[in-house]
Amino acid sequence: MKLSWNGVGGASGYQIYHSASQNGAYAIVATTSNTSYAKAGLKKGNDYYKVRAYRKVGNTKIYSAYTNINLKAS
Repeated sequence: MKLSWNGVGGASGYQIYHSASQNGAYAIVATTSNTSYAKAGLKKGNDYYKVRAYRKVGNTKIYSAYTNINLKAS
């Protein structure tokens, strides 16, 4: 199973969040500098994701808004 998204210009990386339901609580599952995330064992329709970009400025991370649409595993 692999998720992918469009990159954000100037981003240092991305945080990926997961929930078992579309309106449930989301928890961070990964941080990556790539525009994709792969994990074995996920089933179509049972996992929901959202992503936000961040940019490092000195020792501080500045975050974007979360994606407007939840990324659904496919």
